[in-house]
Amino acid sequence: MIDRYLGELRAALGVRGRLRQRVLEEAEGHLREAVEGGIAEGLTPLDAESKAVAKFGPAGLVAERFAAELASDRTRRAIAATGASLAAFSLFFQLSTQTGALRDGSPLLAGPYEPVAWLGVQVAIAVGALTGCDGGGTGATR
Repeated sequence: MIDRYLGELRAALGVRGRLRQRVLEEAEGHLREAVEGGIAEGLTPLDAESKAVAKFGPAGLVAERFAAELASDRTRRAIAATGASLAAFSLFFQLSTQTGALRDGSPLLAGPYEPVAWLGVQVAIAVGALTGCDGGGTGATR
């Protein structure tokens, strides 16, 4: 019964690869734990499995909740990456204007602050890469 449920959950999940496997392993762990608890309460193994699956909820609903949580998490990371990028750009812009680069037509990163401005740009890129901000939405695929 648990294996059939996990097959339904696998089909309903909108993710692939390691993330899908991790979700399925966690779900299986919770279900098996619930079965053990049911058996300890005196249920037959079959009744304990039925109770565990019923309590866990329909596979489609569990997959929808997971997708919503994943989207929410990725949105938070994207907001953090955007904030870091804006801060880096602000630093870059401020340093560029202080050196007169934008006022007199000289190269944008001219002057003594050039390395600092480039560092700001690199930090923004690194934050985006580390937080998984790829600009492609939730990244969940079917």
